[in-house]
Amino acid sequence: MEDQFRDDRWYGARYGESAGEDLCRVAGRILSDIALDQGEGRLPQAVTVVSVEDGALKVQLFVQADDDSGWTVPQMRSRVTQVADRYNWEGKHNRSDVRFRFGCLVSFVHTRLTASTIGAVISS
Repeated sequence: MEDQFRDDRWYGARYGESAGEDLCRVAGRILSDIALDQGEGRLPQAVTVVSVEDGALKVQLFVQADDDSGWTVPQMRSRVTQVADRYNWEGKHNRSDVRFRFGCLVSFVHTRLTASTIGAVISS
C-alpha cells in the first residue's frame, strides 16, 4: 500500500487561486484577464462574452472588421486559450480529464454597436 498521494494532473498557473470556485467565478476571472490583456495590447479591443454551460466555458470575441491592429484569428484564439488554461487542469495520462471544456469563437462585425448588440443577445 502506498502512503503517498499521487496526482495525475497538470494544473494551470492560476488554478490555486480559483480552486474552490465554481465555473461562473472562473469565467469572471478569465473575462477580467482578457480585459487586462486588451488594455495592455496583448489582444485587440473587442466586445467579449464568456458563457458557461454544462461544464464548458466559451469565449466569444466580437472584433470590428475595420480593426487594423494586425491580429489574426489564430493569434487571438491562441492567446485566449492561453489565458483560460491558467485556470484549468488536464490529466497527465488522460487528456479528457479537465476542469472545464473550452472553446473560443472570433467574429468580425461592422461596428462596435453591432458587437455590443450581439453580445447582449447571446448573453440573455
